[in-house]
Amino acid sequence: PPPPPPPPPRRLFGGAMSGNAIKAVSGLGLASALWLRKGECAEAKGESFKEIREQMTARPVRYSKGHLLRGTLAKDSALKSMEYFYWPDNKDEIACIIELGSDVCGHPGIAHGGVTAAVLDDVLGALCYRRGSKGGVTANLSIDYRRPIRPPATLLAKAKFVKQERRKVYIAAHLEDSSGKIYAEAKGLFILPRKLPETV
Repeated sequence: PPPPPPPPPRRLFGGAMSGNAIKAVSGLGLASALWLRKGECAEAKGESFKEIREQMTARPVRYSKGHLLRGTLAKDSALKSMEYFYWPDNKDEIACIIELGSDVCGHPGIAHGGVTAAVLDDVLGALCYRRGSKGGVTANLSIDYRRPIRPPATLLAKAKFVKQERRKVYIAAHLEDSSGKIYAEAKGLFILPRKLPETV
């Protein structure tokens, strides 16, 4: 019998890509990330898109009523989507495509700084979690707002591990657009629990 038809496309949250693919995301910026996601480029750093897709895994968005980003703001007019990318064999960096709708403003036409902070905190925390630091909590979040974000907008967040001092994990991140312009930079300090929470 013929194979079953592919499932309909779904909004994704999270994804694991091959090393070459994520290097394209981290090194070439948002345009490359969107190409990789949408399949609009034939090659990325010498690796065909088909090969990249074959090595990707992804998880669909799960609505969480009590979560700010995956619940309250998880709608097309606010936080339309967040899609994470990472190396399977590299736990020091992570990238995330963020799509903002028009209903996240403070001043008219300008994204609220609190939304920017929440998104960056989530990306920093995702990298902390990716490094095996389950249960780590934000102790300090410092943000430099470089230029206003004017939604609707699609941005690329890049986070990088800085250092760890016992239970203290330091991570840095920034938001950029398709031209590489930096909109915000963040530094986060996360405190790891003395005992890891039990796996549910």
